[in-house]
Amino acid sequence: MAMAENKYFKQALSDFMLDAAGGGAVRHLVKQGLTVRQIAGRLDFPLPYDKVRKMAWEALVEQGTVLLSEPGTAGPGERAVYVKEQGEFGRTSFRRILVPEEDRRRTRWREFEYGEESVPAFCRHLLEACGENGRESAYASCDFGILAARDAKEYQKLLQVLHERQREYLEGLPWPRKRVYHRLDPVFSEIILTLAGERQYRGCCYFLKTGEKLFLR
Repeated sequence: MAMAENKYFKQALSDFMLDAAGGGAVRHLVKQGLTVRQIAGRLDFPLPYDKVRKMAWEALVEQGTVLLSEPGTAGPGERAVYVKEQGEFGRTSFRRILVPEEDRRRTRWREFEYGEESVPAFCRHLLEACGENGRESAYASCDFGILAARDAKEYQKLLQVLHERQREYLEGLPWPRKRVYHRLDPVFSEIILTLAGERQYRGCCYFLKTGEKLFLR
């Protein structure tokens, strides 16, 4: 039992030291829309690639770039903040805490449905809605983790229609085996538009300010 506890303590200490060393840098680079491979290459100290992937994903969730529940749902949430602390010997560290967010009102949606024959109209509507809502209030549903687990060949087929940097962005993230929602920032909106144009995207885009929900069937 003591050996197991000691192993757990060492692992927890190692994770804490890695996060203290690289967490801030990773979070900063994630905000710039870089891929995980680009982030790993810009760090001043080596970190295991899988650790960088994990840190990048956590940063995307903490920053609200990735939502784990449907946009516009009701109820209070939590967000992570980092509190600066000064140690006994003047050493600075950062402690991660969760703070409550204000209640999110349930959005009353205006729904628009597009089929495969209406992809150009869907793309135009998406671009117009992004311009009107701003990137902070626009999201797209993502089933990449579900597809990769269910049918690896189909997932690879999807990736092949993307440009190199777009493909690298998707491949670098540890998508969970459930639907999540990614903000339609410049990088990701281009990914969705490319996939839609190649008939490789089926999902829903959400625009919180105007209350629009765009389905592509």
